[in-house]
Amino acid sequence: MLRDSKASGVRAFEHVDYLCNVVGDRYVGTEGEKRAAGYIASQLRGYGLMEVAIEEFKAPQCLIEGFELRVPSLGGQVVDCYPYGFTDSTPEEGSTAPLQVADPMQLRNNDFEGLIILAAHVSPEEAIGRRLKGLIVVDMTPWPTYHSLHSVYGKRGLAPPSVSISLSDAYTIIAEGTTSAYMRVRQRVGEAESRNVTAFLPGTLSDEFLILCAHLDTVPVGGCAADNAGGVAVLLEVVRCLASARLRRGIKFIAFGAEEVGSIGAAAYAERHASELAKCHFIMNVDGGGALLGRNFLRVTGSERLLAFTSSLAEKLSYPAVVSPSPGGDDTLPFNALGVPSIYHNRNHFNTHSHRDSSRLLGPEPLRQQVEYTLEFIAELADMDEPPFLREVPEKYAG
Repeated sequence: MLRDSKASGVRAFEHVDYLCNVVGDRYVGTEGEKRAAGYIASQLRGYGLMEVAIEEFKAPQCLIEGFELRVPSLGGQVVDCYPYGFTDSTPEEGSTAPLQVADPMQLRNNDFEGLIILAAHVSPEEAIGRRLKGLIVVDMTPWPTYHSLHSVYGKRGLAPPSVSISLSDAYTIIAEGTTSAYMRVRQRVGEAESRNVTAFLPGTLSDEFLILCAHLDTVPVGGCAADNAGGVAVLLEVVRCLASARLRRGIKFIAFGAEEVGSIGAAAYAERHASELAKCHFIMNVDGGGALLGRNFLRVTGSERLLAFTSSLAEKLSYPAVVSPSPGGDDTLPFNALGVPSIYHNRNHFNTHSHRDSSRLLGPEPLRQQVEYTLEFIAELADMDEPPFLREVPEKYAG
């Protein structure tokens, strides 16, 4: 029996509502992330799964304590911005300095010591050691987006205090005059305790298993719905539908912490469980779920036969998704390195990493569609006599 329950977008949306509007922000190492892990574990136990556990690990953390950007040419009004995580802080009182526009090549090659620079198509990483007072990075979006430089944390010096602003605000600043700017960025960088939540639905005839996962954490600026309460909701609704099933292969369900600081939770799990992952045939990661204006993507890291299976099931279910080969994404990468093929199942949206990523912009119907595809894929693969594709990934993605 594959399942005894029909996928429900309404039930899935209830998880979104709780995670977003009761728990709220779930940044790595915070009480919100801990509460989310507890909620997910309680749901998994309530569905009757075995071996429900919370595994703790250490992860980098950058806590925002305050940020502000003002430009005198705009009458000193506050400019909508987000700080870059894991950059340096300004003095407590902030910094005022001459403001200058620079293109990427100028930023890399010129001396802008003591200035605040406004630039597009750059990363603050490129300004490490440039002795800027601050960097204003233009996002090619209608609003600023939170970014994190966790990938260089501990490897190089900190980038100068940096914020992102929208393209429209950047043009307004330039049009009104770039004389000077006031910037205040205060953040505290350190290490925190994060956690993964795991559970297991055992197989009946094989010691092979599959993994279905989603990350439970968020960025620290308020965006917490499509990224990734929606993904967690898809996972939990699949669990509900399969909890009483008896399938040949087992299924591990994992909600990872610390994805937003470099997929630390996935890496910690893969390292801790490397020996047992030799029996893992496949992993699907649901990252991004339920956005009303979103678009579905199935990014396949594996053989042509896996790609064909993924496409044919989408066609069979009339699931509107772009299917393509891919180097994976985020939480699948540590598993690809161990030879486990994957799908990065994403429904992108237009509010990534901002407070605009709200549950009001998600809906039960796109969640139901994602659940239905994920459920059918996992259930079919878990109950086949022989999987339709080999356990392999392209050599360039394997460890």
